[in-house]
Amino acid sequence: MIDILQTVIQAVLPFLVVLTLLVFVHELGHYLFARLFHVRVETFSIGFGKELWGRTDRNGTRWKLSLIPLGGFVKMFGASFGNKDNKTYTTEEKEIAFDFKPLYQRALIVFGGPFANFLFAIVLFLGLFVFYGEKHIPPIVDVSYSQSDKAARLLQTGDKILRINNKTINSYKDIMLELDF
Repeated sequence: MIDILQTVIQAVLPFLVVLTLLVFVHELGHYLFARLFHVRVETFSIGFGKELWGRTDRNGTRWKLSLIPLGGFVKMFGASFGNKDNKTYTTEEKEIAFDFKPLYQRALIVFGGPFANFLFAIVLFLGLFVFYGEKHIPPIVDVSYSQSDKAARLLQTGDKILRINNKTINSYKDIMLELDF
């Protein structure tokens, strides 16, 4: 029983946290484009099934976390997606209904989710690079050679290699590239 709990905590829980973050970013993309084009968003849900937590904002959108955290959805007013319900809409409702928006706006709303994930990936990798940078081994000699080695007469432990063939050396990788290893 302890092994199962440990597996859940170490593997399943982090997976669900990351998945929930990705789903949130994806659905937020749909939501933001819908709001940009004045489509009323009825529900923004992370997960499916029974609602665990929720609140309704001043725009009438129900924000909720649901029991099964394996996806999510944004429910937009007037979005039939091919399932015409033969409902008659008033002029005011047509102005905020998904199905009555021009094709390019509907396409951008649908595209908003993948686009948000793409931007999130760029921001995430950029942040990792900025805060952690590229790890490299400094070009400092840290091997002692025997006295018979020719290199021992030229290099001593602690020496920093600055240039090879008139090219600046910043890391061990630069040495390997310059010497064609």
